This record gives sequence, structure tokens and C-alpha cells, in this order.
Amino acid sequence: MIDINNLSQEIIDNYEVLDNALKATPKDDPKDRIEIELGDSKDPSTFQPQFKLMRWDNEVNASFRLVDSEPKTLVTEGDKVKLIGDKKEVHLYELPVSEELKEGGFEFEIVLKEKPLTNKIEFSIETKELDFRYQSELTKKQVDAGDLRPENVVRSYAVYHKTRGGMDFSGGKSYKAGKAFHIYRPRIEDAEGSWVWGELNIENNLLTVTIPQEFLDNAVYPIRHAAGLLFGNSNSGGSTTITNSRNHIMGFKHTCPGVFTALSISLYMEQYSSNTPTITCALYKTSDWSFAVATEEKVDMTPASQYHVFDFSGTPGLENIEYAITFWSDALFRFAYDGDGSDTIYRDNSTAYTGTFPSPFGGANGWGPDTHIYCTYEAAGPSTVVQDIIGPGIVAFPR
Repeated sequence: MIDINNLSQEIIDNYEVLDNALKATPKDDPKDRIEIELGDSKDPSTFQPQFKLMRWDNEVNASFRLVDSEPKTLVTEGDKVKLIGDKKEVHLYELPVSEELKEGGFEFEIVLKEKPLTNKIEFSIETKELDFRYQSELTKKQVDAGDLRPENVVRSYAVYHKTRGGMDFSGGKSYKAGKAFHIYRPRIEDAEGSWVWGELNIENNLLTVTIPQEFLDNAVYPIRHAAGLLFGNSNSGGSTTITNSRNHIMGFKHTCPGVFTALSISLYMEQYSSNTPTITCALYKTSDWSFAVATEEKVDMTPASQYHVFDFSGTPGLENIEYAITFWSDALFRFAYDGDGSDTIYRDNSTAYTGTFPSPFGGANGWGPDTHIYCTYEAAGPSTVVQDIIGPGIVAFPR
């Protein structure tokens, strides 16, 4: 059992002390609560080298436990929890909100005090209602098209809710595009500052970090961040792309769970170059691709990456059907996405931008990323029963 007298004041102030675990709430929002647990509250026998992330009141969660039999002693130092062994140390600590980690994050750091017998570090994983989506290197075609994917996002994992996202009920939990967190590629560093990227792989309930053997052979020990798992509490995509051309309508399918009233469409985007785009969003019924309703136009988008909200005029009704959430502009701009997802893009670049959407939609479909766009809605009346909405999933942090 944890002895509270041996904990630092920072840990006492920020964590609830359980038998052999510590629990905190980095984001205490009833619509989008984020909780973390260090150790394992289900195992009161000892403090386990484990980190658990829970989102949306534990509707989804993931726990990661270091696979290692070496005995370790629990100590705290400032805001860090440490498990100290002769050959390895485990450091667990929160990361603040930053330009990179817009909702903060958490690091599960492994320190190697000497050259290990293997170049692989393993973590067992248990998850609930999450999809792990591998972010591969960009193709030449994507690079030529202007896509950007930061180095710590390449070969990382975006983590999504299995069944939520795309349609966002104003009176319930806020899933937005459905991303829960991001696991960034670990940057491994030795005592003299030499560093290398580790390789992440998730398979058969194991997360494995592979360190290049040559780096281990020549490193000056101790090595920090040997498996530096950086988890980011993220609600935006880790990559960005440029709209393919001016006058390009792009749509993404999502299902409305009942009869509601549409409020707005939100798109995670930023201005591209010196362009000042005029943008309008709309909903199409995918059953016959007829136009349903459009938002108001917006101009003078700020360069900052963020969700931009496009309001509907009046109170347009939604049916219990599948819609394509679309956007259309008269100039190029960047929008956020995660690759290797399940979305299909519907494109129509045959009509010059007028702000008046064509009907029916005349575009073709093709493979697409998990684009960070969603429609916010509210109950149509006091007797409306709120149901669940179907959409994309989860993400972890970069380093």
C-alpha cells in the first residue's frame, strides 16, 4: 500500500491516493472528461508500472503496463512518479498544454541504466472501445500534394472511439471527430544527447518499442526515453493537407441517430499561404445525394490551426439518416486529418464556387483520411430521445 508520507507535495496535491495506485483528472469537463491512473487500482498487492488513460467518463480507455520482472522501488520527485530498479527506471509524469499538445499529455518514460539484453521493450495493453490507427510515412503523391506529417507523427498511432464522432450532440458528451488520444513515435536519447527514433508496433495486445541495435551498442548510458511513450490528449488530426483545388467540394459520411435540429458544422483548418478563402459547409443526404442544408459563409480565416465553426441559419431539421458533411471554398486552405482511417472522401470539382451548393452532389468517391469535421445538433423538442451517433475514433501524444 502507498505510504502517503513518502509522497511529494505535488503528487499529494494533484492525485487521489488509492491502495496501490494514483488517480487524477487532467480535464474535468462533464462533456469530455479525461482521467488517468498510475499503477493498477485492481491490484492492491503492489504498485504496477502501468499507465491508464480514460476519456468521456471512462466510455473508452487504454492501459499500458511495462513487461518487466525486475523489482523496483516507488519514489516521487516533484510531479514525477518513479519506479527505481538496478537496470531500469520507470518515470510517469503529466505534460502541460503547449502548441504541440493542445490538451496536454502524459509521458511513460523508460530509463535504461545499462545496455539491455534485447532491443525491444514491451507493454501489455488492455483497451475498451478504441481503434488504433497507424500513421505511415506519407507517399510521394501526398508529399507532392502538400501534405504535412510531423516526424513524431510518422509511424505513430492515432486512437479513436470505435463508434462515436462526426455528429456531436450539444447536450451530451462532446466527441467531435471521435479522436481520444495520440501515441507519438518515441525519440530515444543517450546521456550525451545522441538520439534516434524508436519503432512502435501494436499487435496481439502488446505495444512494442524497437530501438536500433547500433544505437544501443554505441550509446552513453543511461538512455532516457528508451520507450518514451508520449500520450497526447488530442481532438485534432496529426497531419494536414491542402484542398486539392479551388472550387472543390469535399464530403464525409456520418449517420444522424434520430430527429434533431442542426446547429453548426466545425472544421479543423488553417489559412494556406496568403489565401483568404471564403468557405461554406453543407449537409447532403447520401441516399440520393440531394442537397439538405448549408451553413453561412465565412471569410478571413485566421492562420491558426483550430476548429472553425460554421453556423446554420435558422433551425434546419435532421432525419435519422446518413449525411455527407461537406465543405466548399473559393481558395486553397489546409485541414487536419489522421491517415489510414476508415473515411471515404466524396469530391466534386466541376462547379466554380458560388456558395449555392449543387443538387444532387455530382462527385466521385475515393479513399480518404479521418478528416476532423463534425456536425453539432440539438434535440428537436422536449420529447426527443437522444440516441448514440456513429462515426470515427481515438489518438495518442507526440514528443
